[in-house]
Amino acid sequence: MLAKSIIELKKELLSAHNAKGVTDQEKHGAREVEISNIKADIDRVRKLNIGISTQVWQTGLEERYNRLRQAVAVAGVWPGLEFGLSSMRVLNIHGCTLPFIGILLARPPAVTRQ
Repeated sequence: MLAKSIIELKKELLSAHNAKGVTDQEKHGAREVEISNIKADIDRVRKLNIGISTQVWQTGLEERYNRLRQAVAVAGVWPGLEFGLSSMRVLNIHGCTLPFIGILLARPPAVTRQ
């Protein structure tokens, strides 16, 4: 009897949540729009750089990397940012369905005592 009332309560809560929240279909639709926008941006950049050599591409990539690294010149921020960006790129590989776990180890912050 208790289990039945719990199941009914769960159904009621889920229906109330779905009624006022975003449905799974809307989330999926928004994700599809985001993916199509990213693909359109990639196609636009590819069309702008038709015939670019690997050397020119690599040089440009290194310049952008170094500018980002100089912009984030705050002590201790770069390793975490680089790790986060690398993890994001791994997770965005097309067709990659394998799980990914990243662990970032760091010293604890200094504790000040009064």
